[in-house]
Amino acid sequence: MTVRCRIPKDRRSSSRVVELLNCHFTYRDSTHKAVMVNLSQKGALFSSRFQVPKGETIDIAIQTNQLQKKLRLRGIVERSTRVTTDHGIMGRFFVRFSHTPLDLLTLLAGLNAKYM
Repeated sequence: MTVRCRIPKDRRSSSRVVELLNCHFTYRDSTHKAVMVNLSQKGALFSSRFQVPKGETIDIAIQTNQLQKKLRLRGIVERSTRVTTDHGIMGRFFVRFSHTPLDLLTLLAGLNAKYM
């Protein structure tokens, strides 16, 4: 008799950290506030009043106590949608980073250590 597992496999190539981090992003020479909802080595999910369309490039700046300087990232929006939250209608979009700087790995290690 064969028993099938009902738990779907996680297809992510790198695990994500669920953490709310305030940040800013620049899109077409305009800067907007956002909250990073989760983060991995390859990308992040953002929530913002401004919604960035799929396929667009944004520059991200994160200031956190775990890093000595501001973390700057660049990425392409792979998914973009609107959701209703306690704060009203918000844009949610996933950004795949164009590169993984050492400071991002340091931040991820610090966030992972926080929950162990």
